[in-house]
Amino acid sequence: MRYLDSSAPQVTASVWRRLFDEYRRSLNEVADRLPEGVRKFAISDWYYDASDHRCPHDSAVGSVSVTEENGQIAIRLRLFGAFHDGELVFDYKMVSSYQISLRSNQFETKTHSDWAVDEIGLSDDGSVVHEIRFVYGDQWRIECSDIQFAWHPFDESLTNG
Repeated sequence: MRYLDSSAPQVTASVWRRLFDEYRRSLNEVADRLPEGVRKFAISDWYYDASDHRCPHDSAVGSVSVTEENGQIAIRLRLFGAFHDGELVFDYKMVSSYQISLRSNQFETKTHSDWAVDEIGLSDDGSVVHEIRFVYGDQWRIECSDIQFAWHPFDESLTNG
């Protein structure tokens, strides 16, 4: 991660805000080159607002599936929302590269822990790069042509938008 590396030693709130602002500026600079699916959520205000139920921060992995059809790889990531009232779904299209790690932690039960932070950007060849870091240090990196995001509330009356 270029900006929001949560594995770095503890940083002050003001330093974190500066790094986050730099990341958002860089994302806005490439917004016109982002595929429509990514642009819809990545540059929105709600995506990084931890009080919004659609925000992935503190969400837990429900499942991840990798499929290959007609020579194309797709990944679907399902998360249980941080407020336990809905499901977040990321569909990665035409995946060209991915790395998913699970680090050892001090607990007997192995879990990816909660989603801590993520960054979205573009590779040199124009592919979308989504880097995700989980609380216990697990890191995921997925390169693809586009990402579709959906929020599915368990109870329609709880939706934020």
